[in-house]
Amino acid sequence: MPAPPPTHRSDLSGLTLLVVEDDAATREALTTYLRACGAGASTAHTASGLLVYIDAAPRLDAVVTDISMPGMDGVEFVRAIRRHPWPLRQNVPVVAVTGRDAEEFPAQEFDAYLRKPVDPDDVCRAIELSIARRRKA
Repeated sequence: MPAPPPTHRSDLSGLTLLVVEDDAATREALTTYLRACGAGASTAHTASGLLVYIDAAPRLDAVVTDISMPGMDGVEFVRAIRRHPWPLRQNVPVVAVTGRDAEEFPAQEFDAYLRKPVDPDDVCRAIELSIARRRKA
């Protein structure tokens, strides 16, 4: 069953986003939501593979990541991003999508937490707000 499109339609036009999620259906739904809001979205099913892409990507505006994944989890992944040698990567907004409570994770690691199952409007809006906050800082 295809994911419903967002109804709020946050404008993410021209943004380059990365989605890392080990569950194929959730990964597809997140990508569909973000593209419906106008963003370009690349995906991966593991965090470790995405780190190589982050090094090579000419542009990166935000990341959406699951937290509970095999191998490198979302917390380890965002910490690796924050240690990136290129300052623009260190400051990229990261939105966590998880089935667990946000209180279980260090608050400073992520720009926003969304609880699964996610609402399409919430995903696009979280990206929009996270980018705006980072730009003001």
